[in-house]
Amino acid sequence: MLRQGDAGQVLLALKPLSSIAEARLFSCVHALLGETVRVDCLANDITHQRNMWALRALRSIADEAMHGRWSPSLGIVRAIFAASGDSLPLPETSSSFSASAQDKALTTAPDAAACGQDANMAAACTEHLDDAQQTAVAFALEQDRALGIIFGPPGTGKTSVLVEVVRRSVARGERLLVCAPSNLAVDLLALRLLHAQPELRLVRVGNPERIDVRALELTPELVAARRISKLKGEVGRELKRLLSELSENRKMGRERKSQMASFFRRRMRRVLAKRITDGEHEALADANVVLCTTTAAGDAAVRELHSFDTVLLDEASQASQPNSWLPLLRARRAVLFGDPQQLRPVVSAEAAKGGLAVSLLERAMPALPSAASAGATNAYMLTTQRRMHCRICEWPSTQMYAGQLRSHASVAEQLLVHLPGVRRTDRTTAPLFAIDCQYPSDGSGPSGGIGGFERRDERGAISNPVEAEAVLNHCCELLRAGVKAEDIAVISPYAAQVLLIQAALEVASADGCGLLREIEVATIDAFQACPANDARFARRRPSMFALLTRPSQGREAEALLISLVRSNKDGFVGFLSDRRRINVAVTR
Repeated sequence: MLRQGDAGQVLLALKPLSSIAEARLFSCVHALLGETVRVDCLANDITHQRNMWALRALRSIADEAMHGRWSPSLGIVRAIFAASGDSLPLPETSSSFSASAQDKALTTAPDAAACGQDANMAAACTEHLDDAQQTAVAFALEQDRALGIIFGPPGTGKTSVLVEVVRRSVARGERLLVCAPSNLAVDLLALRLLHAQPELRLVRVGNPERIDVRALELTPELVAARRISKLKGEVGRELKRLLSELSENRKMGRERKSQMASFFRRRMRRVLAKRITDGEHEALADANVVLCTTTAAGDAAVRELHSFDTVLLDEASQASQPNSWLPLLRARRAVLFGDPQQLRPVVSAEAAKGGLAVSLLERAMPALPSAASAGATNAYMLTTQRRMHCRICEWPSTQMYAGQLRSHASVAEQLLVHLPGVRRTDRTTAPLFAIDCQYPSDGSGPSGGIGGFERRDERGAISNPVEAEAVLNHCCELLRAGVKAEDIAVISPYAAQVLLIQAALEVASADGCGLLREIEVATIDAFQACPANDARFARRRPSMFALLTRPSQGREAEALLISLVRSNKDGFVGFLSDRRRINVAVTR
């Protein structure tokens, strides 16, 4: 909604907007009204309220333990505080909590059939997981460990390990809570699990408007609806029978019959509505795997359930500490999956100063583990990646992973030219190279760019028209070489640059190269990707964009173009100086 503000029109947004959506909104309103607007997002305090509840619950667990009353999640709490070197006032006797009688009472004892099924799954597991991934699965399943961490650098199969941990845990009779910070990540996990083992009793908790349509069938409402479909048919048949009896009753007047029929219909609707509500609770209670975001773990429907045996938290490095506690306080043991060398939680500058930019994963794993040190630490590191050419892998391995990240033989030498139908050119035979976009300062470069420098609009949004045209030209070269449009992706750290590149591709498509509009263009965070090579790579004064060939299999992008945008006389690169952001980009 629009209102008059001190600086012209102010747009009030009831929901958070992505950077791309906000930029488009500015453009549309400016075109319609001819004036600049300011966007004010009205705060939604549900997440804040639930985070505060988690912190109060954490304090309560410590207080209860001091009086000898053990919470099922006490082992997790102790493990995280102990790993980070922080103190938590707890009685000394609780140090052996994981082996205590209280803890053993909470451990699910699998029957013989479950053990046999677990053994069968272990055999099947060897068919699609390598030795390191199988070791990671066994590490995550250890019952005497209150907290485990699977450290998964990009392309190492972290999600495959998580899916196998779920399958094996359910096979031995456990109930799991599986969470991630975003709806997208949860939906992807739900679909992977559904594909891996359709017979799992999965329930996906969350706002249906934010759930992928393919995962909607797993919501409690639809699970309950399927369960009562038979009841609905029976109710309908019973209603027909009653109405038939009424019509045959000659002693009852027409008006009375109408009143009775209306009464029966209302009664049946109430019964059916109650059964649907009860069915939703039953679906949750009967599920052996409940999936939701970390915030939704604080939903009343989840909190009313009995404690879970294990909570699995994916993308744990992107969840804030209070938000992570919401699911972690719901189980006896926890396994965190993630990579602290990638993007941290998104928090305000003030919150970051208070330490909230550090995730619980990073806090619980202060030192970089190795695959060989699993027995001596609470973390296990996957070290073989199946995504990048070995040349692309060199920098992240050396700079971010202490030289431990290795390339699998299946991808180590793979190039674009190895794809079906792709011709040999300088663009399809190099795994990684950079294009210098510096042009004469007289404006004779592409798009009239001056020296290839960045520009800012009236809102301060940063873009680079020289790079946008260079990206367009190289996309055309790749298409001419036979690379499919769906195998090409373009990313940039700035939303304004994404819009500029999208517009350039759209115009070129209208001029005859229709395939260009099929190329995906996204921001770094949206694509989970960013710039190339070294943090110093972006600091060079000439504007550059990097082209990485065959960088990603997970997003179906074989060729990734990264428009860095920043180029100014001061050599200032803004948040591109964040090594984690660079790492995310290079490893796509």
